[in-house]
Formats: sequence, structure tokens, C-alpha cells
Amino acid sequence: MGDLTKNFADIAPPLTPDFALLEANKCLFCHDAPCTIACPTHIDVPAFIKKIATGNLRGSARVILEANPFGHSCARACPVEVLCEGACVLNARDEQPIKIALLQRHATDYVLERKVKLFEAGKPTGKKVAIVGAGPAGLACARDLRRWGHAVTVFEAKSQPGGLNTYGIAEYKLKADVALAEAQDILDLGVELKLGMLVKSLGPLLEEYDAVFVGVGLGKTKSLGIPGEALEGVVDALSFIEHLKTHPYQGREARRRHRRRQHRDRRGHPGEATRCGAVDHRVSPRRRGHALLRLRVRAGEARRLHVPVPCRAHAHRRERPGGRVGSRATR
Repeated sequence: MGDLTKNFADIAPPLTPDFALLEANKCLFCHDAPCTIACPTHIDVPAFIKKIATGNLRGSARVILEANPFGHSCARACPVEVLCEGACVLNARDEQPIKIALLQRHATDYVLERKVKLFEAGKPTGKKVAIVGAGPAGLACARDLRRWGHAVTVFEAKSQPGGLNTYGIAEYKLKADVALAEAQDILDLGVELKLGMLVKSLGPLLEEYDAVFVGVGLGKTKSLGIPGEALEGVVDALSFIEHLKTHPYQGREARRRHRRRQHRDRRGHPGEATRCGAVDHRVSPRRRGHALLRLRVRAGEARRLHVPVPCRAHAHRRERPGGRVGSRATR
């Protein structure tokens, strides 16, 4: 259990207060800030970093969350190396770019952990809006509507809000409790949330509400179109990650018993196969202590499919020529 907890720890640990101050003061505070231009939500990066440099973490977080309601999760999961940090001018000087994501996390963690309320609901307008989907799009819309004073009701099919942030991002990038705390911060503005509500038709909502926003989120994972894809035990990456995030880690003794059962049949390697273009479907099994089996699939031309096998490779000692003892990994 301890090993799994360690393996799924933050891939990018948070900055210490001293390191955050040091990193913030490295920023050149560019007037035409290419980092801000590269950010999809156009967060004023120099502004929030300057506030960190002066010790104003609350003000820094407000700059971030004003532009991006999900600044907490984006600081952990956003591919900054090809966005804001990739656009940092320090790259052109053969220097390391400013650690924008970690600084953003430093500021947003400060307000999230202390439950600092940065925004308030506006004066009631008498208008009602229904939102289908409690993912990032739906909740971001809900936050702005509440700030404008509109009544908001969010309908969500799953048992918890947060959408992709709660269910679909690898645990070592974004933990579910952080995603839920971020969602709760928005719900506390007075958003009504109805969980377990699958909306099949917009007609009734359009009759009851003044407007309806549809944020249904991701569709199904794209299939690979290879033989065996529909076999039992073959799951897509998002389903695999959701399972990891909604089930407790398997204990050490349970894993040992499972490995013994798996080794009873040396002819096969039962396990789960994952298919997706994402990196997380390969990293998550490794972090759970699973081996990766390379399986060749011939469909016109040879392809490789990575299959996480719920067992570790066992080293068997054998005598090498010349009396040397070596090891050979077998499954």
C-alpha cells in the first residue's frame, strides 16, 4: 500500500515558499508577455507572478482564477512545456523557463487549502439557467452566471462533479479530492447540483429555464481498429484511469495472492489491455507495479499493443558458462 501511494504521488511536487519567491523573482515581467498569449485562457502570467514575488498570494490567485475558473487543476495537468513555458523568452537565452505551472499551483493551492472566497454571487436577476454536465465547461459557465446574478442548476449523470478532472486525469497529475474541492468552491456560490440525473431531452429544460448550456464533455475513446480490441478485459485508457481513481489501491498481500493465481498458468498472461494515444495508459500500470507485455498484432502490418499484466517479472538464478551466476527475467 505504501509503495502504491508513493508511486502515485505528485509527479511535480509543489514549491516551497522560499523556492516560489526565488522563482518568481527570476521572471522578466515582459510587457508583451508571450506566455500570456500562449495560454489558452490568456491568464496574465507576469501579473500573477509579480504578486507572488511581493507575497500577495491571494491577489495572485485572483488574477489566475479570474481568467480561468479551473486554474487549480490546469496548474497540474496543463501541457505547459508547449504552451506558456514553451513561449517563455528565457528559452531563447538557453536558460530554463520560469516554472509557471508550479507558481500557478503555489498561488491557487494557497486559497484552495484555506478556503479563501475570492468571488461572490451577483445581485439576483430573476433569470434561471440549466447546465447539462458538471465538468470543467459546465462548472466554469455556472461560476460566471452566478457572479452575474442568475440562478443556476447543474444536471450531472455521474455520482460526483468535476467531469474529466475528477475521473479522467491520471492520479499522479491530479487527485480526485483536489478536483472535487475545486468544484465545491464554485458550487458554494449558490449553484444547485443534481447528481445522477441523465438528461435525455432538452425540451423540458427549455420550457422551465430561460437558457440551457450543454457541456456533455468527452465522447468515447477512438478505437484502434485492430483484431482483439473487443475482447473481454480490453479497456480504453480513460476507463482504465477512471477505475484507478474510483477504487482503493490493492493491498500488498492481495497483490501477492493475485500474482500466485496468475502464475498457475504459465502459458498465458491474463490481464487488461489499454488503448489510447495518451501517455497515462502506459504510466499508470507501471506505477501500480504491473509489468508491460509487448504483444504483436498482425493486421496488414505488424503493430505493437501495450498490455499491462497484473504480475511482476520474477528473476530466476541460473548458472552461466564459466561458473558465473546470472539472472533471467521470466513471466
